[in-house]
Amino acid sequence: MIVTGGASGIGIETVKSLASAGASVTIAARCVGVAEEVAEALRKNTGNEKIDVRPLDLSDLRSVRTFVADWDKPLHALINNAGIMAMPESERSPEGSEMQFATNFLGHFALTLGLRPHLASAQGARVVS
Repeated sequence: MIVTGGASGIGIETVKSLASAGASVTIAARCVGVAEEVAEALRKNTGNEKIDVRPLDLSDLRSVRTFVADWDKPLHALINNAGIMAMPESERSPEGSEMQFATNFLGHFALTLGLRPHLASAQGARVVS
């Protein structure tokens, strides 16, 4: 399972619940150092060592493509949780899109579309946005 934004807020609780149920969970996060600290705490808290962290900046489609290219196993659930809000309109993604739209919509759309073969290979996978 992948949880975007799994290193803060609702994302932490989502990862905690999934890991407590025995799932293998990947936290996809922009700030890898913070996510590693959260993952370590959740491993101790849940007793589940199958929590890993992979870098993903949803506002940058190159980062999304790299994440997708590096994924090499079936994917049973993709939880598109990450999001930003109230960014200045002058903030732009590397591709030139408004940052909130790039992160909250374009990045998750590209991630979901890119991971579709892995979701399909799990036969019965779910996407939550």
